[in-house]
Amino acid sequence: MTRSSEPAFVYESPDGGKTVTRRRLNGLGDKDVRSNRGSWHSMQDIGVLVDVLAEEVELREKYPAVREAWDNYQLLVRLAKIGEIDQ
Repeated sequence: MTRSSEPAFVYESPDGGKTVTRRRLNGLGDKDVRSNRGSWHSMQDIGVLVDVLAEEVELREKYPAVREAWDNYQLLVRLAKIGEIDQ
């Protein structure tokens, strides 16, 4: 019998499927978390993303012009999602 080259994972969901994590069966390495889009991200990558987002929040709070630009960007994103923006 040949072994698959794909690693074996243990999948866990503490909240009935809303959040899904996986870890290698052998216990080596960090857990990965599944995004809403189905891709997997390491806990380390998520920590970096949280730091970046927190820094951006601080900048928006400190600089009114950054906050205004952010609000305009968010409006354009919402309009694009519903198809109400010119290309």
